[in-house]
Amino acid sequence: MGSTTPDPPHRPAAPRASSADEESWQWVLEGEAPVVQNIGLYASDGTASGDLTMIIAPEQSALKAREQFEAQRDFVRRAAEDGQRIDAVERDVLRRLLSLGHTLLGGFVAAQGDGDLGPEAEAPGGRVVRRLPERHDRRYVSTFGQLTGARVAYGTREGQRIERVPLDERLGLPEGDFS
Repeated sequence: MGSTTPDPPHRPAAPRASSADEESWQWVLEGEAPVVQNIGLYASDGTASGDLTMIIAPEQSALKAREQFEAQRDFVRRAAEDGQRIDAVERDVLRRLLSLGHTLLGGFVAAQGDGDLGPEAEAPGGRVVRRLPERHDRRYVSTFGQLTGARVAYGTREGQRIERVPLDERLGLPEGDFS
């Protein structure tokens, strides 16, 4: 995966995906801005929110974010040239910024890897648990929209209680789906 900048000393290093994991570890980004009551629905390709589903890797996220930023800059320039009203420009700028935030957050999460610590890991209380054979999906709804991804989980066996999910720990995800 190339060189990485070390984490600050107060944080454990992020689990990194192996080359095999890079092919299967992807976050699915769904929807766009959740503040529909104030700004409406927006998707940069013209689809309605909820119709937009993308699989995105960190590098793809960076490219998409750059395109979104350039489109935002061009929109503001055109709006000024066209003499648009500030309230209309403000709504569109906010929608586009939320979409950009969604893209960047998805790239951040994808860059964290899948949480694989190896075949075994220590659970709370010191007990050793095994990596479960199937990845487990997790939905997270942020200020910017919904993210869904599969990550490695540890426990005694599939169908039983999951005892550790290192990626969730690393990200500090809440118990529920919402930030």
